[in-house]
Amino acid sequence: MAEPAEYDRLVDYTYLITTSLYVLVAACGYAMFGSSTMQEITQNLPLVGSYSKALTQFTIWLVVLNPVTKYPLAASPINMQIEKWLVKLFPALKVPEKDGGGSGGGGAHGEHSGAPVVIPFALRVITRSAASALICLFAVSFPGFESMMALLGSFFSCTVSIVFPELCYLRLNGHKLTLGQKAAEYVVIAIGLVAGVLGTVSAAMSAVGLPAGEP
Repeated sequence: MAEPAEYDRLVDYTYLITTSLYVLVAACGYAMFGSSTMQEITQNLPLVGSYSKALTQFTIWLVVLNPVTKYPLAASPINMQIEKWLVKLFPALKVPEKDGGGSGGGGAHGEHSGAPVVIPFALRVITRSAASALICLFAVSFPGFESMMALLGSFFSCTVSIVFPELCYLRLNGHKLTLGQKAAEYVVIAIGLVAGVLGTVSAAMSAVGLPAGEP
């Protein structure tokens, strides 16, 4: 960044804008469909005959493209690790790196710095295609796997994203905070814990086939 001192303000504005957009979309979805709103609002759109079919299809395809664009990024660490294992088992597969800087020790640098290992293009296509095929096969073979992931994610998402960062912040900077600031931090931690518990209970009820909105 050109002005690192503005980073804190940038993060504040980013969270404010993102949260506002999420709340706005959630409110619109509930205003349109009420308690019948599905996990993805695009699942509700085709059920309303008065909506433009072309616009509905366009919206659905935009949502479909979202995970497609994220999948290569999510699968990249898996593919990189597979390629590193292959190079360890068969060192001859590694393609010599083009080191324009003549730093000498490029192999050690690539091995310990987390840099991607370069293997032949054809082999890279085969390994990455096989990894994607296995992921798809697993998803088809275990259609209820998302229930378990929802159960884990509902708890760990709040823990990792809200509770744990707040605890670290209090541990590192608690002595610098005023009583009011500490109280605000503890309120955020409490909200994260409550959200995690409610989300976990809701996911558990859905996993066993019990409507989450009913006792």
